[in-house]
Amino acid sequence: MNNIRQVLTWTFFWASLTLLSLPLSAQKQPTLSGYVKDGATGEAMIGATIYLPEIKKGAYTNEYGFYSLSVPVGTYEVWYKFVGFETDTQTVDLSQSQRLNIELTTQAKELDAVVITD
Repeated sequence: MNNIRQVLTWTFFWASLTLLSLPLSAQKQPTLSGYVKDGATGEAMIGATIYLPEIKKGAYTNEYGFYSLSVPVGTYEVWYKFVGFETDTQTVDLSQSQRLNIELTTQAKELDAVVITD
């Protein structure tokens, strides 16, 4: 009789613990998604980098310039980068999923003159 009581007690304990943890594991992470395009031409930026430095997580755009990134709820600084273009930094509140489309601008750099000699 004592063994049965112990088994029932432990079974009830583990069942309760499992049921109480379900709401925690069922929480979904919000998704940040959108398109990254060239601001001058409107063309998709294939392989642009999207990076959240606070959590060291990032993504690249696909062949359509689209990105999607699931992260924990919070407010983040998001960097949008592509070679030859200015980095665009946005602060995003991700208490729920958001779509954020970005247009990057060309990075103008003046180079020094090159002298060619024999």
